[in-house]
Amino acid sequence: AVGSLFAGRLGSLKQMHGKVWMLSSWAEHTNTIKSLPGLIVREEGSVGKGCLIGNIRCAGSAKEILDFQIAERNGENATSIKAVIIAVKQDGIRKAAQQAAQLLAKTHGGLCIALLNGIGHMDAIEDSLSYHDASAIAVHGIYHGGARIDSPGVVAHSGAGLTCMGSSRGADTDMVSDQALRQLSALFTEAGLRSEVRDDVVAAAWEKLCVSAALNGPAALLRVRNGEL
Repeated sequence: AVGSLFAGRLGSLKQMHGKVWMLSSWAEHTNTIKSLPGLIVREEGSVGKGCLIGNIRCAGSAKEILDFQIAERNGENATSIKAVIIAVKQDGIRKAAQQAAQLLAKTHGGLCIALLNGIGHMDAIEDSLSYHDASAIAVHGIYHGGARIDSPGVVAHSGAGLTCMGSSRGADTDMVSDQALRQLSALFTEAGLRSEVRDDVVAAAWEKLCVSAALNGPAALLRVRNGEL
């Protein structure tokens, strides 16, 4: 749901129309988006009330995106992939990391942002980038908001929250990569996903754990969504 939220929000920006790809193995979701003007993002709760359309492209594999890029190059309208966002469940991290590395393999100074809870997954992502000889920087990201898929092609932005990002290398990041990360953070904020770059991003991961630990149990017992507590 978080991946769809970020894709839809970014795709709603005029300057990003048609430039955002969403890679998903859920065919019903991607086929529905293709049949509509785009991905529908419905706002509710602390976000407000409203609806917007994310003008995005969808693919079921990294190869599909790369093949599209090759076709664009032949038409002299090529665009390189500058950043990949990974937003999957824990059991899908390694596959997603491999796909991200393939997409970023020929991009110099790219960013691979993992919007996942926890901290151990960054090793798997860095290993995949290294194996595919991708020079991209692995970025640890934490999203403190809420999202859910209501139906194929429709994602609900159910809770406003800050997105914290920081290089997994800490202070050992070159100036170009740091500038690219801050530009991406500004783009997130412009898309309605308030974001900041932090040197202590691991601390943000622990903050998210504390909040989840406090809310998930009572929400399960009361059979309500976290946002209702």
